[in-house]
Amino acid sequence: AVTLPARPWSSRTGDSTGEFAHNSPWRRSDRRFCALRSTNRTTPVSFPEKFPASGGFCFMKLTVVGCSGSFPSAESACSSYLVEADGFRLLLDMGNGALGELQRHCGLYDLDAIFLSHLHADHCIDMCAYFVARYYRHDGGRCDPIPVYGPEGTEHRLTTAYADTPTASSMSEVFDFHTVKPSTFDIGPFTVHTERVAHPVEAYGIRVEHGGKSLTYSGDTGLSPALTELARDTDLFLCEAAFTHGK
Repeated sequence: AVTLPARPWSSRTGDSTGEFAHNSPWRRSDRRFCALRSTNRTTPVSFPEKFPASGGFCFMKLTVVGCSGSFPSAESACSSYLVEADGFRLLLDMGNGALGELQRHCGLYDLDAIFLSHLHADHCIDMCAYFVARYYRHDGGRCDPIPVYGPEGTEHRLTTAYADTPTASSMSEVFDFHTVKPSTFDIGPFTVHTERVAHPVEAYGIRVEHGGKSLTYSGDTGLSPALTELARDTDLFLCEAAFTHGK
């Protein structure tokens, strides 16, 4: 069981099996980070836009939008993780089923940037549905391009997956594509570090830093010295979990 400090709003953290019991927010006197997941399909986690200064539980907020591998389950979309700080929303991956679940946690057009760790469908395919939402938006017209950070060929991969965009460049009318390589750069209020990890396709782990704290997301990977260094001394490690050899 998880005992949470008293606070002036209603929320749920963890799930009924205790699988995510470690995701409860830490007190301000402890590490300044919190992670949440809503597993009750009819009662999503509810938090105010900003944490109150008097009782702020974190500088960064992580919401596990989906964490199923390869295909969505009845309980979870595929990989997708929402990181928030200073009113900025960064989404890490948008796998199968993620776009619907994401709307439990933020508005359809309220994302500020997207990072795609690699181009396997279970980490990026709902970008095709998000293209439809942004390109054909009824109220207010077509959305301005949102920054999308991904491996080389991301635009071509999504255009090919959609298969029927109005033009070959339609994706770039609503997505501002940036090619990821091992590097350090800023995304909104975050400083991010990316490193190539061990996967059959080009894939990247990412370390997100803000307010002196850090989150590292492995994406899909095998054993990787680069990931070990990327995650060293991180405050929260969101890491691949895979079958053991031969199982």
